[in-house]
Amino acid sequence: MRLLVAGSFVIVLSSLKLRSQLFEIWRNRNNYLPFLAYAILGIFSVQYFFYLCVEYSNATTATILQFISPVFILFYNRIIYKKKASKKCYFLCLGRYGWGLFDGYQRRFV
Repeated sequence: MRLLVAGSFVIVLSSLKLRSQLFEIWRNRNNYLPFLAYAILGIFSVQYFFYLCVEYSNATTATILQFISPVFILFYNRIIYKKKASKKCYFLCLGRYGWGLFDGYQRRFV
């Protein structure tokens, strides 16, 4: 449900900003296979393994693993593509984790 709402939100915002270019990517048949691969290997697998992790461990572990996934992506890009992330990317990751720690700390005492 969360991904469906987020995807709908992105499509609505994109249609407001890029009216004529929104569906242009579907006109080229070479784009079909990467999109299908992303849907199956990307989105579906993330959700499937999240629920699998909840089933075999608990929701907390699954959420933490999903929460630190951007760090794995940064490491992957650094090792495989030899691509260094920008300072903004590091700042956003640290800010996200800082907020998560702050939020968890606040909930502990409420």
